[in-house]
Amino acid sequence: MIKVRPRFAMTLIELLVVIAIIGVLVAMLLPAIQEARRAACRMQSANNLKQLGIALHNYAEAHGVLPPQGTTDSNYSYSVHAYILPYLDGEAAYNRINFNLPTTAGGGGSRTLLAEHTSIARSALSTFICPCDSRNPVFDASATYIGEVMGGTSYAVNAGTGNAANNYYDASVPNDGLFWKSSAVRFGAINDGLSKTMMMADQLLAPGSSSYTGDQPPQRQRWALNIAAGPPPSVGLTPPPSETTCGNVTVGSSWSGNRGSIWFIGAHHLNSFNTALPPNSAIPDCTGHGRGWFAARSNHVGGVNAVFADGAVAFLNDSMDLGVWQALSTRAGGEITDGL
Repeated sequence: MIKVRPRFAMTLIELLVVIAIIGVLVAMLLPAIQEARRAACRMQSANNLKQLGIALHNYAEAHGVLPPQGTTDSNYSYSVHAYILPYLDGEAAYNRINFNLPTTAGGGGSRTLLAEHTSIARSALSTFICPCDSRNPVFDASATYIGEVMGGTSYAVNAGTGNAANNYYDASVPNDGLFWKSSAVRFGAINDGLSKTMMMADQLLAPGSSSYTGDQPPQRQRWALNIAAGPPPSVGLTPPPSETTCGNVTVGSSWSGNRGSIWFIGAHHLNSFNTALPPNSAIPDCTGHGRGWFAARSNHVGGVNAVFADGAVAFLNDSMDLGVWQALSTRAGGEITDGL
């Protein structure tokens, strides 16, 4: 008699059950995996800011003051980022910059990079880039302030609340933060405490396009206000931005897509932030003549990273009180920020 061996195989129903179980497990694990990736990305960004904070401290130790965000004689002068390169293990990159020369040649809208600076200025340096931002950190010539291919930065320097001493949100003049044109702030002048004063924070890289079609959130771009520069000596904007004005921007408005597009040149609309708006505000950056509201923004869920003057890095929630957020940007405002 021929014995028939039983076949060990799954029935269709059993197979479907197994597939369903696997699907449930994947659905359960996927959010955890995504959260782990976000946490790792945010940690790497925090580490970048930590390195930038250390570099700022080392610069201050060598020079007695924090570096300036450009100089008063030019809108095309060197940034804080450029000055701290040798303290970021970037001695070779720093040596490719001739600080005895201007950043660019020409004038008005016809500026070009000096040949000596072309290679370094077009480089996207990893410490200047948030790994959570998927935007290409090298910007096309059509997207930058000077019409040249340039390397961008995800980290902006603290220009204060934006309206100290009625400077009408002009980060090029002395403000209540740490950086402006020809600034020379000593750590000893930070009376609010090093642990209560931000030095740098996240910013989103702009899309490069100067048009807004409504197919993406406008927070990566800045709205160009059609208002005049401020009173003599041409400080800020008159009237200054307001939530009423800036909260009603439309697709047909005038937009600029160059936020964060250059690390090499110090300009407040490129690599400074102020705290007029809360982190990741739904209101887009709102500016005129390069002055205005420039918010700290990131791709991190729920907030932004910032490095403080004591070198510590903290994650600051979007929902934090606006007054507290602004207090963290002043060096000597006398505000009480206990409990942070």
